[in-house]
Amino acid sequence: MPTRPNLPSRLKPILLGLLAGALAFVALQMIAAQYADYRALSNSEDLLVALRPVQQVLDAAPGGAQAGAEQAEQTLRSPSGRTIGRYRVIHHGMIVAYGDFGQLLLLMRSGKGWTCTGGSPDAVPRACRSSPPNP
Repeated sequence: MPTRPNLPSRLKPILLGLLAGALAFVALQMIAAQYADYRALSNSEDLLVALRPVQQVLDAAPGGAQAGAEQAEQTLRSPSGRTIGRYRVIHHGMIVAYGDFGQLLLLMRSGKGWTCTGGSPDAVPRACRSSPPNP
């Protein structure tokens, strides 16, 4: 049985260092992806909270949210004053909100409440993950 030649003693630490660096890089990429999803989800939840007063104004309008007039795009701010996204009221009081992490939320009046539809399941709250109702 032939024997494998041993790696030179100088080469072993270099190869181990490269292997450890590659493993660390892969682990950091996985952590970064998870953190990005967390931040987008958190931002989406902040958007929904910040949009509640807009929904209340539309509900109080004569004819309810279905009669809401279109509005120009406006900035949404957190209670601390930090910009968290922007929104626009469109056709029949529908609200389109854009988050700082590329997420898009569509809020529509349905029955006695509001339904929310969003994009990526990783970037929007559970309530916004369903598909929109069929007209």
